[in-house]
Amino acid sequence: MKILLATLLLILTSSAMSASSVYELVLKGASCERQNSKQRVDCDYIVGKDFKVSIADVGTSNAGIHFVRSSFEGDFYGSVGAVHGCVVVNRGKRAMKDSTFPDVAFISPKSGKVYKDWGDCRDGH
Repeated sequence: MKILLATLLLILTSSAMSASSVYELVLKGASCERQNSKQRVDCDYIVGKDFKVSIADVGTSNAGIHFVRSSFEGDFYGSVGAVHGCVVVNRGKRAMKDSTFPDVAFISPKSGKVYKDWGDCRDGH
C-alpha cells in the first residue's frame, strides 16, 4: 500500500511540475517583427490550438488588437480588460481539465510584452 501511494504521489508531483503557466506559454508563443518600411512593430502570440492574437503598431496610439483565434470551449481564449487595456489570455475549458491551477497572462499593446500582473501591463514597463 505504501509503495502504491508513493508511486501515485510521484506521478502527480511530476505532472504538476511539467504544467506550464499561461504566462510561460504566452512568452514561448510570442514573436515580434519590425516592419522597417513602415517604422512599426507587429507581434503575434500563439498559445495552444485555439488562441492567436496579433497586435499591429505596438507602442503607438494606432495599436490594433486582432483576435485571429480564441475559444472559451477550447484550450485558450482571450479578452481585453477595459480598465488596463491589455489582452487577457485565459485557459479555456479544455485546458482547465489538464491544469491544477487557473491562471492568466496579460499582453500590453503599449510595449508588446507579456506580464503576470494587470497593473504592470497597464503601466507598460
